[in-house]
Amino acid sequence: MGIGKSGYIARKLAATFSSTGNPSFFIHPTEASHGDLDIPYICITENPSSTIAKSANVYISIHKTQEACALGAPTTSTTAALIIGDALAISLARAKNFNVKKFSFLHPGDLDFRNTNIKTVMTSTFKIIHPNILASKALEEMKYSNYNYLLI
Repeated sequence: MGIGKSGYIARKLAATFSSTGNPSFFIHPTEASHGDLDIPYICITENPSSTIAKSANVYISIHKTQEACALGAPTTSTTAALIIGDALAISLARAKNFNVKKFSFLHPGDLDFRNTNIKTVMTSTFKIIHPNILASKALEEMKYSNYNYLLI
């Protein structure tokens, strides 16, 4: 989650986690303030005393440094967040033995559709759940199953 440039970084990291076998998504802070934070999340911040860091399951504190831009526009801090987020995504993918075959399976552009049945892809990757299920129950469903995505 984030606003402005931090939001762009958060979106990019969510996409990186998802493409490396760890389903993830971006939540806009306005949506989060309306009750969408009943999910586990990691916070990368320069302020470990912030409300968001305190409510996160895990927070990673980046040492506050001077931005490269004399105007104070986020430059150094966004680069640090990208480095940490990408390192986490790669480490988690390695820990889960996420390999080229699994990566290709999640990236349809990498599949040879002449030899792939779309039903096989859909039924082995997605599980349909009821729209009234709690997010915590949905996450449990993913954690203890072989599905990469839940469809509501």
